[in-house]
Amino acid sequence: MLGVCAWIPYFALKLAGASVEMLPFLVVHLLGVIPGALLAPSETIWSRLLGREAPDKDQTLA
Repeated sequence: MLGVCAWIPYFALKLAGASVEMLPFLVVHLLGVIPGALLAPSETIWSRLLGREAPDKDQTLA
């Protein structure tokens, strides 16, 4: 959530007409988003990225 909130001051400054560099806001955004993604269960991340359902844990490989 903190990573997404980094864009609030960026867009506020842009709307106010200020000349704003995107890079510092992008760095703060990624510093908040990447650790959050790493803390999430990995099969959920991969299933979302690949557009598939996570495999059932009851299924065994033969």
